[in-house]
Amino acid sequence: MDVELNLEMIAKHGRKYNEIKLGDFVKIFKKKKTGEKAQQSYWSEDKHKIISIEESHGMKFYKVANERPLLRHEILRTNSRYIRIKHTI
Repeated sequence: MDVELNLEMIAKHGRKYNEIKLGDFVKIFKKKKTGEKAQQSYWSEDKHKIISIEESHGMKFYKVANERPLLRHEILRTNSRYIRIKHTI
């Protein structure tokens, strides 16, 4: 019981996120798999374009191509509109 109380006391509830609009480019949070190295980024390397924003039950859902609807904490807005192209030499 004390542990739960301590965790609740230090939890951050007032996070402020930058506004995301249609057409913005974002990176998607990816959960680490067992055995994956800690030095790898938590965010996808590819940038995705927001194609729709829907609101339901007081929450906003952001839709990108070929992904399920995402919540705000699962995406990271990027400044660049350039999309990374993977190529090998």
